[in-house]
Amino acid sequence: MDGTFELAASRGRLTRRSLPALALVAVVLSACSHSAIDGPSVQRLPLDVASIFVALNPTSINVGAASSGTATVRDANNNVITSSAVAWSSSDTTIAAVNAYTGLVTGIAAGSASITATSGGKYGAATITIGGPAQPPPPAPKMYFNSSEPGCGTDSSIVWCDDFETGSWYSKDCDTANASGGLAQTKGWCGTIFANPISPTGAAVCGGAGAAGTNCAASGGMHNGGQGGVNMADHNLGPNANGYNEIWLRYYIKPSAGYQYGAQKMITFNATPAGSGGISIGGAGSPFSNGAYDTCPVYDCNTTGAVYYYRQNQGTKLTLSQITGHWAYVEMHVKLNTPGQANGIWELWLDDCGTDGRCTGTPTLRSHYTTVQWQGPTDNKQIKSIWFENWANPGSVGTELYDQIMVKTSGPIGFVQ
Repeated sequence: MDGTFELAASRGRLTRRSLPALALVAVVLSACSHSAIDGPSVQRLPLDVASIFVALNPTSINVGAASSGTATVRDANNNVITSSAVAWSSSDTTIAAVNAYTGLVTGIAAGSASITATSGGKYGAATITIGGPAQPPPPAPKMYFNSSEPGCGTDSSIVWCDDFETGSWYSKDCDTANASGGLAQTKGWCGTIFANPISPTGAAVCGGAGAAGTNCAASGGMHNGGQGGVNMADHNLGPNANGYNEIWLRYYIKPSAGYQYGAQKMITFNATPAGSGGISIGGAGSPFSNGAYDTCPVYDCNTTGAVYYYRQNQGTKLTLSQITGHWAYVEMHVKLNTPGQANGIWELWLDDCGTDGRCTGTPTLRSHYTTVQWQGPTDNKQIKSIWFENWANPGSVGTELYDQIMVKTSGPIGFVQ
């Protein structure tokens, strides 16, 4: 039969053959070897990168935080190329570091840096902004130790300190606080019931208002010349509930520019707990309407009348009326006398620290007395609380700020550190 062939089982030879048919088979096999088996012949060309788009998520992070970088690589026809390797880099590794293979960005320091992705000779970039470290929340208020000054809460000689950086002096008057959870919510301050509502809120101001470059300060409120006081509060000395025979009190005070002092009380030392009222040991103030811190011990001044006032007796006299608009550094040393003996101590240091409250050098001693009788022969008092007040008659005009309170059982304390 034409066009066919048969293979013999014996000897493996063709027994019938047709040369045309054999040629046809050869052609068919040759064609299959190039088409059905290998497929069509294709010239493979490299994919050229035309553009790279870089995205950062998020674009702004804090120091220590991370941002994910992604790079979208496209060819000239705007097709996405997924097989092209990408290398990452940062314009400033002191600001932001980036993993060269994954594009993960880590914040190192505050500032901005350009994050670049490179592939196939092309590159794309995006800017990362690094903020400062996340600020921790303010510490929870404590009864006695609310200051960042060194030693507050760790030095056993410091029995009370407050720098008002919590943004508050007291937010509730003494009666309201005691009826709703106690004085821990007001940092131990027992505020007057007569300033209602408390103004400004929390009886404090912030925004760079504090002494020595600090942010916040307590506010005595606005005095309009009428009899009385505005924001006032007293505080127990801790942690010894029995009180102290000898203390040093340091604080800063800033009468507003043009402040007019009336006959104003300023600091009172008491042998009773905060909130008890009255004057049981004595205090310093402005009886002559000049803010001079003239001092009246209860026994010497009120009981016997032996001493009218202990007034400044060292060096040049300085009064707050002379330096309104400035911060004044004030430090007081009180040592109670032995009952029946005139051996108590009163000392006052007072300095003009300018508008920012920064003083250097050595504080100036203005009063020094060693024969004071704070208490009588039958008394056995200890200092348990201190009253920051501004009650005046005749009244004062203006506003006072208070800051950087510290009370120690040793001293002098000196300027704020």
